[in-house]
Amino acid sequence: EKTRKEILDIVINIDKVKDTHAIRTRKTGDSIFLDLHVLVDGNMSVTESHNITEEIQVQLMSKIPEIIDIVVHIEPYDKK
Repeated sequence: EKTRKEILDIVINIDKVKDTHAIRTRKTGDSIFLDLHVLVDGNMSVTESHNITEEIQVQLMSKIPEIIDIVVHIEPYDKK
């Protein structure tokens, strides 16, 4: 639970990330595998979305070194 909170805090503070959900972690030994959904502006370019995904990976892996694999699912943010 502490790791999930830390992941949420890191991701939600990355520029242009609107929200995140469906954070799933799997632990094998000391290693953590992470899967999460990130909401961004739906009008954003694929390149910009990809850059955000890379930033998420860099930030998480540098701040939580146990994370060895991350799958980020980008979704359009719906204000409804």
